[in-house]
Amino acid sequence: MTGLAFARFSRPTARVMFSNVAVITPHQEVPTLMFRTANQRLNMILKAQIWVYLRRDEVTSEGEFIRRIYDLPLLGDQTPNFSLSWTVAIQIPHSPLPIPLNN
Repeated sequence: MTGLAFARFSRPTARVMFSNVAVITPHQEVPTLMFRTANQRLNMILKAQIWVYLRRDEVTSEGEFIRRIYDLPLLGDQTPNFSLSWTVAIQIPHSPLPIPLNN
């Protein structure tokens, strides 16, 4: 009975670490924003999915302040096996992110 109660109320928690640095680099000749995630657990996370959102404050044509949330399209939003690290990539021209200027 104790094992049944423990299994019922204990929930596995994912310990995922995100990099502090993101890079913009050409990927397939398209500017791409990339950052890394890492699994801090000793086991594998199966069928992992990730969503990335952009929250941006905008002013409408009427001058009204509005906060919009955009779902960013990812190159790979899921992985069958997340055991060590995962690089998340967002192609900038296909998202609401501003296009970087070349220096």
